[in-house]
Amino acid sequence: MATLPLRVHLFMDYQNVHLTAHETFGKPGAQPHTSLISPGHFADAVNQARLNANRPGSITRVLVFRGQPSQAHEPEQNRRNRMQASEWMRDRRVQVAVRQLKYPPAWPSEPAREKGVDVMLAANFIKDAALRMADVVILASRDTDLAAALEVASDLPSPPIIEVCNWTGSGRLASTRTKPWCTMLDESAYQQSLDPRQY
Repeated sequence: MATLPLRVHLFMDYQNVHLTAHETFGKPGAQPHTSLISPGHFADAVNQARLNANRPGSITRVLVFRGQPSQAHEPEQNRRNRMQASEWMRDRRVQVAVRQLKYPPAWPSEPAREKGVDVMLAANFIKDAALRMADVVILASRDTDLAAALEVASDLPSPPIIEVCNWTGSGRLASTRTKPWCTMLDESAYQQSLDPRQY
């Protein structure tokens, strides 16, 4: 009887992955948009690095979590954000979930910030693991607030394989109670992951 291939789901804390890539590999003085990451290309880079490390399975689903600028406050940024999501989801593995940015009373003197994105990601990560919707779940972020999600998923009665990934030289996500396998992505993986389109 043939063995079914493992289902591997990749959860992306998009802003964290994107800005960490820019800090780690971006050209000095370049703007962050020059390090825009394509989730599908990123998944391919993670697949290759995991294959090289003999990790099981290949990514079948990419769940992207990010903030979205308000159309009322930042119409052009909102347009680009929506166009990016539409383009990325042409890859059938990719699903993009957004929460509108929070604008302080002093905006634009004070910048808008993501609010609730990490909670949305953590809830979906734990739900995916609890329902065994995948055999392997990978969390792409270095945000230590998400370490709790790794712990909760690891404490499930029958958890899937839990992994993390990040860019080489930027640290890894872990906690005092759990230290899952970490796929580290080098500069060649960064170059492979870039989205060169102009939005």
